[in-house]
Amino acid sequence: MRLWHLYWILFTKILLISCSHRTAQTPPLPIIPLTPVPSGTEKTPDAKQVEPTVVTIEDMRRAQDLVARAAKHFERGGYDDAEELLKSAITISPFIAEANLILGKIFLVKGAAVRDRTMITNARLMFEMAKTLDPSLREAQMLLELFSQSGDDIK
Repeated sequence: MRLWHLYWILFTKILLISCSHRTAQTPPLPIIPLTPVPSGTEKTPDAKQVEPTVVTIEDMRRAQDLVARAAKHFERGGYDDAEELLKSAITISPFIAEANLILGKIFLVKGAAVRDRTMITNARLMFEMAKTLDPSLREAQMLLELFSQSGDDIK
């Protein structure tokens, strides 16, 4: 299994967990299936064909715009608004390192505030994803080092 696929599966689990914390009035974000149809079942009428998702330049620009707006909300302390924008951006294009980094910081802040171990674990996973997507992202590396130093090195 490729590393990005593993991270996408982990992100999907994080998204599902974090969606369970949402209010009843907020609709859930769509989850894009990544599981291919098993070999030999392509001609079975019940088999679902998964079409590859292509991210266009326009989609990428829209996702980056959402990340920029989310960063502004995050800087002002609007964590809930920033989280929603980042989840939308990651749904469009999951491979934006900055989106994963900021969402991880939001999970860390929220998780630390209520001592939610799951949110803190999700923060760490988002930092790992950001670092994988952009190894030169020093902030993600520093945050992961803090997890290691704190003895919170959850794998």
